[in-house]
Amino acid sequence: MEEDLTIPDWLRITQEERKAAWERNPPKPMPVYGYVRERTAADQAIIDECRAENKALKVLKRKARRARKERLALVAQESKSHVGKRWDSMHARWIDPIEEAIMPAAKKSNGNKGNEFGLRPETNYARLVACLIKNKGKLVTLDTLAKAAYGNGTNLPKRRRRVVTMVRRIQTKIVTPKRLPYVLKKEKMDDNAIGIGLFNR
Repeated sequence: MEEDLTIPDWLRITQEERKAAWERNPPKPMPVYGYVRERTAADQAIIDECRAENKALKVLKRKARRARKERLALVAQESKSHVGKRWDSMHARWIDPIEEAIMPAAKKSNGNKGNEFGLRPETNYARLVACLIKNKGKLVTLDTLAKAAYGNGTNLPKRRRRVVTMVRRIQTKIVTPKRLPYVLKKEKMDDNAIGIGLFNR
């Protein structure tokens, strides 16, 4: 016996009734993870702001990576250039100990007047010798020598004593290891002030 699979008349509705039912309850898309509401202008403003912040953050990260790469390259280059050199804490720089040895003689004589005394350039001793050579053949007061070696400042009496000690060391440079054609004289000047001068032998 075959079953009757046709729709009974009491379940059937007309086209007009179906259309009215769709208008009363229109179909909606199935929400994802709950209820989805329409995006308002305030929501869109927040989304745009977040996108702008993310874009700015990416730019900053890219610049930071580039700066770090450049810094590492600079450190690698400096580490290679420091091999065999010593650190000069007074002038905050690296010094090549053999630079003076390979420097041409003309450059040595022009770059540092006191180089024949075996003094390092840009030191108090080198500035003192440069002042003596500049005033060669006449006496120079201790105050002038102190200002040339240490610059203008206070505590001149202490610096005068240091200048006298430095002159003694310069005297040893003249005598040993090779005799230089100079002689240092320490005498009283016309105003009874003590003067030191460099003279030809």
